[in-house]
Amino acid sequence: VIHVRRAYDDDEHVFGEPKSEAGLRRVPIAGVLRDYLLAWKLASTPGAELVLPRDDGRPFNASAARSRALRAWAAVGDRQCAAVTRAGEPCKALALRGYTFCGRHKAQEPAGAKPRKPTVEPIGLHEARHTFASLMIAAGVNAKALSVFMGHSSIQVTYDRYGHLMPGGEDEAAALLNVYLEAANTQARLAQLDDERAPVARQSDTETGGSQRVGAGCGDGRVDG
Repeated sequence: VIHVRRAYDDDEHVFGEPKSEAGLRRVPIAGVLRDYLLAWKLASTPGAELVLPRDDGRPFNASAARSRALRAWAAVGDRQCAAVTRAGEPCKALALRGYTFCGRHKAQEPAGAKPRKPTVEPIGLHEARHTFASLMIAAGVNAKALSVFMGHSSIQVTYDRYGHLMPGGEDEAAALLNVYLEAANTQARLAQLDDERAPVARQSDTETGGSQRVGAGCGDGRVDG
């Protein structure tokens, strides 16, 4: 769980309270992220106040962090230059982004070659926040809990921003209703079968003139004496 207790003002360079009372919150994290954070903490300077500071210990700058993130995302598709040097060894430089050869050997690029599409679509911190919300909805987290995790001032903000991702469309609503009715019908039929298979009943002597057993569910009206 991540405890959100303070906010950082990039302009004033000071810590303060979150924008609203709803900003004070606890946010659950996935197990895989916990592993990364734990590994980072073990590798960080002991006693450091911040989890992800700059090299000098100050809070990172949001725009600089975004630029670094975008460069890292773009580098996912980087590959080594495909050229071979005069000595017969592979070129050790990286190919121009999206191409096969580096700048020194770009003349070997086939005529009319177009850059490859990025392997992944880059995102920044703000997009990561929306991704978190989207994954929570896909996992079935209810709107009220998501509103708390996101620090929204009201659940209406959550619905306005992410309502299109939540279940409730006509086709989905009809499908959910069908599943519910089928389940209810199955339960009713099972209950009926249980009644039909009820244990053998005993009639009182006053009604039958003697102790007799009646087989429950028998259709031929036979009575065992």
